[in-house]
Amino acid sequence: MRPLPGCLLILALTLAAAPAALADIGDNAAGINVHLPHTSLHLVDKAADLGVSWIRVDGNWEVFEPRRGAFQTEIMDRVVCRAQERGLKVYMTLAYTPCWAVEGNRVNCSDPNRPYTGYLRPAAGEYEAFVGRAVSHYAGGISCGDQTATVTHFGIWNEANLTQFYEDGDTADYATRILVPGARAVHTACPDCKVLGPDLANVGEADAKLEDVLCNAQALAGIDILTHHSYNSFEELGHFIWDGDSYDNVLDEQRFPWTRRSLRQVMEACGATHLEVWMTETGLRAPDLGNSEQLADQATYTRLVLEAQARRPWITNTFLYEIVDDVRSDIDGYGLYRCAQTDEGHRDPCTEKPAGAALRDFLNAHPTWGQDAPAQPACGNGVDDDEDGLIDEADPGCDGPDDSDEYNPPPPPVIEVPRAPRLVVDGEPDEYGVDAVLVLGPGDFEAMEGPTELPTIQDLSASIRVRRFGDRVGFFVEVSDDIHDNDKSPADLWQGDSLQVAWDRNGDGGQGYGPDDVEIGLALTADGAVWHSFQGAEPALEGPVVVRSGPTTRYEFALPLDALFGGRQEARVALLVNEADNQGREGWLAFAGGIGRFKRPADFGELRLVDRLDDPNPMPGDDDTDVDAGGDTGTDAPTEDAISSDADGADTEGDAGPADVAGDDVLDVSADSPADTGPDEEIVDLSGDIEGCNCRVGAEAPGWNRFLLRR
Repeated sequence: MRPLPGCLLILALTLAAAPAALADIGDNAAGINVHLPHTSLHLVDKAADLGVSWIRVDGNWEVFEPRRGAFQTEIMDRVVCRAQERGLKVYMTLAYTPCWAVEGNRVNCSDPNRPYTGYLRPAAGEYEAFVGRAVSHYAGGISCGDQTATVTHFGIWNEANLTQFYEDGDTADYATRILVPGARAVHTACPDCKVLGPDLANVGEADAKLEDVLCNAQALAGIDILTHHSYNSFEELGHFIWDGDSYDNVLDEQRFPWTRRSLRQVMEACGATHLEVWMTETGLRAPDLGNSEQLADQATYTRLVLEAQARRPWITNTFLYEIVDDVRSDIDGYGLYRCAQTDEGHRDPCTEKPAGAALRDFLNAHPTWGQDAPAQPACGNGVDDDEDGLIDEADPGCDGPDDSDEYNPPPPPVIEVPRAPRLVVDGEPDEYGVDAVLVLGPGDFEAMEGPTELPTIQDLSASIRVRRFGDRVGFFVEVSDDIHDNDKSPADLWQGDSLQVAWDRNGDGGQGYGPDDVEIGLALTADGAVWHSFQGAEPALEGPVVVRSGPTTRYEFALPLDALFGGRQEARVALLVNEADNQGREGWLAFAGGIGRFKRPADFGELRLVDRLDDPNPMPGDDDTDVDAGGDTGTDAPTEDAISSDADGADTEGDAGPADVAGDDVLDVSADSPADTGPDEEIVDLSGDIEGCNCRVGAEAPGWNRFLLRR
């Protein structure tokens, strides 16, 4: 529910893994707190994309009924309908007193600057009446167009042991004033609905506060599912016994005889062990998207709480806190996503943290925990279940009509790599043509601290071209950036304006770098063009050349074909353009993921070799097949398309062919080999015959009044 400042500090230091057996009773599930209703319904979609089966929403009394008799449900109805559309079940917590319902005359409801009053005790009978209205509305079913949606699980208040959520943190009063009448209202309006509670926070004298509730016979009789909150940590994340209770201590392993009792001990003392338990809030903060250790620890914590549930058959559901960071809260960072945040809510684009992948991976490994499979397998029901435009077996996600999951992961982004005849690594784009260009603009920008105000196209944009030049692959990246900022050492060049490139030599993916993965960085500093190898064996890099002219920075380098592709037609690669405007690294543009926030080759994109020639400056004798273009008895070298002088006039070179057209300066390569290669290279000036060779000359295209011939 509403965030709790100052009591949720958790140590998080190292990754760990522990196998866990599935619980053998109950219906195991996982959920997430989404703090709706508000205008950000796309967060329901993000919850569904994580694979959870439940969301917990805030059924705040003051929102439902801001004035006596003005019961309004339109906002929450939209949330419930969206959850229905996405196959999610809703756990709705009903809490917080509107000022008109507060006991006694302690609140001036006409004061527009009144403080939040939801923690105050409601007058007798008011809360029970509200719960009855809410449950009748949702348990009876609401219309969602062509569907009907229902809610059957209702929480009775939230963290009543904390003074900011219930007056004086008086759990004994909560049990009689809130839980007993609230449970009665639920079961009266809907006998088959479930009452959940008490949703206490495991802080302070939590065991005594829980005993106030569970040892109250009437309160215990009203509870169908016992709910609890714990943000305590694990030994695997560096938690020590003197740091306080661990997560396991909270559940059923009392730390010392003189420390507070575990949840299970209080349940045993009060005769409540017949109840299944849902952990409805738990999580770890990761507010700094640039801190890979924080992000990794949050992902590990996510896995560990689910494994803790799996080891205990009496715990059957765990709700992560929460779907999205609230950057305006003093406990920002618990979200599995970070989105741009405004007064209207959270908007796309959003950044998913590694904890999202950890949750999704766990649920994929435990398919019975996730969303309910449709009655008819998705791949045989004639419906486009994953909304990708493909139905049943026409969808690549379907292995056959009995496959219950039509979803297929989105294909990786692709850059096509056509052939080109010649390469000079000089920071000029001439040999790269205009085909197969990937353009990244402001909409692709990802900020260090999550989406903020996006740059303009002049502030930051980039184009990427990749070509195959025989047995080499050339990269040309042109960046428009109004401010160039990099005064870092080679090892830290990623913190300034720079280019990072990574590739997976074996193409086997993975969640972290392995020995076959390589990452390099390139930058222009006061020392000129520099590069650094961050990961893996140092590659045979040709170049790099990094040059800046006006607001444009150009990066060019080449790598051996086999180093990237390994004999395959596709290579798994990620490329990232860092942005720093004299304020440190602010964010980046990227082709594919897997570099910026965490190292994950599974997120890399794809370079794909294509069998077509892209030659913006054809030379006499160039052709598309790398065979003899001049009729001089030999095949050409793989990258040079050797030139013949045999077809256009009197022989001026002494190779027994007709004479050349005047001024051509056509080169003969037949004197030493049909395929002239070798270290002796001859540069021949072609500038006297622009039309004859279709070459570019002049200051606008330096280098192209020359032709490099290998001799």
